[in-house]
Amino acid sequence: MRAKAWLASAALSLAAPCVHADVFLTEGTNLTVDVASDGRFVTDLLGGIWVVPANGGEAAAVAGGDSPARRPRWSPDANSIAFEAHAPSGAEIWLYSVEADKSRRLSEGRYVDQHPGWHPDAERIVFSSARNDTDFD
Repeated sequence: MRAKAWLASAALSLAAPCVHADVFLTEGTNLTVDVASDGRFVTDLLGGIWVVPANGGEAAAVAGGDSPARRPRWSPDANSIAFEAHAPSGAEIWLYSVEADKSRRLSEGRYVDQHPGWHPDAERIVFSSARNDTDFD
């Protein structure tokens, strides 16, 4: 319940920068927020990914795997969200389809794949990865 209240307050703060909103967090740190081209925003909170409507309102959880998720990034057309999920063997990159309300894994869990972002052509996702003892590339 507190997460929903926080997300609603944050949405109002983003939609109307002149409005004062108090935000109280009792759990969760290192939050990520990304704003879509249509004004919706997505954030990670307490291991989940949440989408808030452009005009505020109730946050909706993104359908994903069972692993904690973070670092969501909207696609340029606002139809998809790339995010990072932590599996027991490593971190993975996932893609959520807004229209289908469904997520699918894009990378294997045997590496540490993180920090997804969209390539300028909007057809590819870029991310950092630690593979074959090369540190992050």
